[in-house]
Amino acid sequence: MVCGDFEMKKISNLKFKTLRSKIMSFGMVLGLIPLLIVGSTLNWIFEDIRLKEVNSLLIKHTQNVSVAMEGFISNKRISLESMAFMPAFKSAYIEYKDAMNNHGLYSSAYQDVEDKYVDFIASVTEQGGFRDVLLVSNDGLVVFSLLQDESHGKNLFDSSLNESLSKTYIMTISKIEGQINISKVDSYEGVRFIYFSSPIFKDGVYLATI
Repeated sequence: MVCGDFEMKKISNLKFKTLRSKIMSFGMVLGLIPLLIVGSTLNWIFEDIRLKEVNSLLIKHTQNVSVAMEGFISNKRISLESMAFMPAFKSAYIEYKDAMNNHGLYSSAYQDVEDKYVDFIASVTEQGGFRDVLLVSNDGLVVFSLLQDESHGKNLFDSSLNESLSKTYIMTISKIEGQINISKVDSYEGVRFIYFSSPIFKDGVYLATI
């Protein structure tokens, strides 16, 4: 009987310890739940604050870029309009066109006009911050291109030429006012160009487009 009582007490103590362990474990779990909830809530609040800060910075950056771009475009427009008012550009257009029509693009007469005006045009173009400058007749003929690219001596109504360039010219002659056109790109990494145009008037008559 003594041995039996001892075994029963041992079993009872074991059950009690097991029960106590379960209660303690359950209590620990219950205690951790609020901590997890508080921790998750604080983390969510922190992430939400960070997200709002990032969004605010992005908005400010976008606004700054937009203002800078507007200023850039406005300055370029003014520069080109000033070039269109210069008597030298009007004279250069007339002489380039006359040499091309009467003697050809690669004639000595055209080269004489080139020698006369190209340094001046290059200097003004650089001061204005432009990559290239074209003088275009009212029927689309490019009588001068500083870089002498593919459009040099060609007609901007030709569909095989630069679409953005041609579109800018067509918009200009149809409205007889300066235009701005941003080229399209096929990918995010592609280079985009901004095309500026302005009519050239002589004695109140639409002479050409720059």
